[in-house]
Amino acid sequence: MKEKLKTYVNCCMRTAVRMFILAGVLTLCACDNGVWDDRAKTVTRQQMEQLRDDGLAARQNSRFDEAIKFHSEELKLAKLLGDSIEVVKAMNNIATNYRRLGILDKAAQYHYQALMMTLRDQHQDNETVKKNKLVSLNGLGNVYMTMGDYVQADSIFRVALAGEKELNSARGQAINLSNIGTVMEKQGQYDSAMIYHRYSLAMNRQAGSKLGEALCFIHFARLHELQNNFQEAIGEYQHAIDVMADSPDDWHKLEATISQTKLFIQMGDNAAARKNLEVCDATARRIQSMSHRSDVHMLYYQIYEKEGNLRAALNHYIESSQLKDSVFDSKKVNDIQNMRISMEQEEQQILLDQTHEKYMFELIMLRTLSVLLMVLLIVAVVYIVRLRKQIPGKKS
Repeated sequence: MKEKLKTYVNCCMRTAVRMFILAGVLTLCACDNGVWDDRAKTVTRQQMEQLRDDGLAARQNSRFDEAIKFHSEELKLAKLLGDSIEVVKAMNNIATNYRRLGILDKAAQYHYQALMMTLRDQHQDNETVKKNKLVSLNGLGNVYMTMGDYVQADSIFRVALAGEKELNSARGQAINLSNIGTVMEKQGQYDSAMIYHRYSLAMNRQAGSKLGEALCFIHFARLHELQNNFQEAIGEYQHAIDVMADSPDDWHKLEATISQTKLFIQMGDNAAARKNLEVCDATARRIQSMSHRSDVHMLYYQIYEKEGNLRAALNHYIESSQLKDSVFDSKKVNDIQNMRISMEQEEQQILLDQTHEKYMFELIMLRTLSVLLMVLLIVAVVYIVRLRKQIPGKKS
């Protein structure tokens, strides 16, 4: 009997030791997995940040397709990490590159999704969340301005400008001041446009943005051009081109050079125009900017028409029209307008949800307070009754 008991105890001890060892191993594995998870997250975040930097560098060098690929991979990793702020940044970056390529429906889609995510974010006081929201708004404003919806664009830019002032961002204010100036320019309000562009120039200088300065000179040139001050306009365009001489940003260089070329044609200097167009055509094809390619073909059309070469003129006119249609077809325009309607409806729904949540919270607090007051009243009554009973000679 004793032998059996001894064997049983030994068996139990061995089992306990095994269980203890197994628990220790499992604990070590869990700790190791935790460390590995932290390491994996750190590596993933580093990869995501590198992809974002690579995408921004590609965009700065006007390699927009490549930039979209980098930012798309960045977006996947941001989603994997569950980082909503980085998801929004990636979406806005993708949208900006689609805008540069002239693919407005895709640009609007990504900016819209980014905006909705920021509106739903619970940390509305977070500065990065606010900035992401303003970048989305600015992007959508640019889409509407390109489409010719100046009222909607102006409204969006002014909201974004107010937000940038709140963040005290000189560069953000410069961008939106310039955009408002452009809207006014498109609507023929040249004096007001010039005022806004001058404000923008001051903010760009405060922010130390050479590109921003160059864009202001382009706007000054356009305003001179619209008022038939052609020599002043050519000078301002050249000023912008010179400021951007060392910049890898070919997209904005094209903006200045194509605009200057239009003036050369208008003034009858076809030799200078052709010289510019050779560079513009090669650059627009290399960076795959459909809107700029359309502009280049339209300018060649104008040159050949003036020279009487109608066959060449017609070919370039057709090329320009086809490229322009690929940017502004009616389906894309309708899709973007539908996005705006959806955005407005969703904003209203978010506001209603927030109002409802506030109402329910206040209702619960009111009911809780009422119950507490009732309890306090009952306690007070009971206390008074007991107190009266304890007083000698007091009649009940």
